[in-house]
Amino acid sequence: MKRVKTRLTHGKLPERDDIALEADLFNEKIPNGKIRSTADLGKLVAKQRKAQGLTQVDLAGLGQTGSRFIGDLERGKGTVQCDKVLHILNLLGLDVVIAERKR
Repeated sequence: MKRVKTRLTHGKLPERDDIALEADLFNEKIPNGKIRSTADLGKLVAKQRKAQGLTQVDLAGLGQTGSRFIGDLERGKGTVQCDKVLHILNLLGLDVVIAERKR
């Protein structure tokens, strides 16, 4: 998946619509949901893993971690190691995008 580059305008971040427009120009997928909890993240990881036909053991092997870690992540355990989570997301082809909420 290509990364979308956005331009800063006068030191301000682009509006969400600008990001969506630029992403559309590059045929990028814009996330449909928001991750607001570890449980949300876990559900997304499990869904993506299953969509790729992987078991928890398969993903653990690819990520050089234990299947217990994958299970904890998918169950939304809040104390999983962030660096390992990012590694697993990368293996699944997922990117983390942080956007400011509209007020």
